[in-house]
Amino acid sequence: MNNKANLLIPLKATQSFSMVLSNMVKLVQNLVFELETSEPLNGSIERLSSTYEKGMIQLASNLDPNKRKLFLYVNFQLMYNVLDSDSSIKEKKPDLTDHYKRLVEAYS
Repeated sequence: MNNKANLLIPLKATQSFSMVLSNMVKLVQNLVFELETSEPLNGSIERLSSTYEKGMIQLASNLDPNKRKLFLYVNFQLMYNVLDSDSSIKEKKPDLTDHYKRLVEAYS
């Protein structure tokens, strides 16, 4: 992560996690599934998102302040874009989408 150009590309982990999180939110949208297991799944979505965020901040702590800000912005921007691009996710979990929007704004 020493090269600034590398900081402009979201980590593969962010790319993969954004899709996993998006798909988990979509699972909650299935009404039959939701009635049976929504609370544990919703809790898992929140915990995973929080763990991801903490991991990114911890990983970025090894960078100088300007690079740290850019690294976090790029990775959180991808998370926000994936969640925001699906209207059903914005509808079902607006707090999650808004959270990543606030993170993007904080690091922009």
